[in-house]
Amino acid sequence: MLELQGKTAFVTGGTRGIGLAVSDLLAKRGAAVVACGSTEASVQACSEHARATGRAIRAVRADVNREDELAAAIRATLEWNGGLDILVCCAGRAFRGSALAITGADWDECMALNLRGPFLAARAALPFLAARGNGSIVLTSSIWAVTATPGRTAYIVAKSALSALARSLAVDHAPSGVRVNAIAPGYIDTDLLRRSLSEANPGRNLVELLEEVAGQHPLRRIGRPIDVAEAVLFLAGPRSTFITGQTLIVDGGLTSQIRTSSLAEEPFRTSCTALPSTS
Repeated sequence: MLELQGKTAFVTGGTRGIGLAVSDLLAKRGAAVVACGSTEASVQACSEHARATGRAIRAVRADVNREDELAAAIRATLEWNGGLDILVCCAGRAFRGSALAITGADWDECMALNLRGPFLAARAALPFLAARGNGSIVLTSSIWAVTATPGRTAYIVAKSALSALARSLAVDHAPSGVRVNAIAPGYIDTDLLRRSLSEANPGRNLVELLEEVAGQHPLRRIGRPIDVAEAVLFLAGPRSTFITGQTLIVDGGLTSQIRTSSLAEEPFRTSCTALPSTS
């Protein structure tokens, strides 16, 4: 139960949603966690959660696309805990729009939040992870890295590139003992998913929408943040020491069903194509 005892983890996007579930589980399993959030409100809420649960989580505010802020947060982590063993990148946001609908500015923002940020975090953390000799990085990709859905061009490209980044970093830094993997969540029941479903289906009952989405999964339910956190724990911890360069899909069998569906059948109802949550 304490397989991460003595380890230090830095989690971007770690103050809310899936990221908070990751921060909480890593701390529960013994790690000293620094949870990085982009807003003071999320940092405060995370700090209150840590106090209420007794978890060893220290929340800090930093913009993952500001190299100076990110570097300062990681340096503070080293000062507080004496080193760094685990980096988890959960910060990101979904973007809508086909190639003809999305603006150039939205494209750039999507790439910055979902790809550039994790790259900068990995680059800043790698020397300290290598110094440990057995560091681990886990990037949060998406099922859209391995399949596609209409009207999500920039997001699909960014998440696909994130899985490629995991493979590249894994090969480059394996000699230093650093493992790099990605997880690819599907539909996870977060505030972001619920808001996305409501916005895409105005006037529809949210409970009914969630039931419809759940019914499309072979396991007949939507994922929970803890489902993703458990996958992160596995890839970050000592039970996966011979796994690197991989993307682990966490989607209740959804993408497997898509791949085997008849071309004459629509695997999703049009009304239920909101993006899965990755933050």
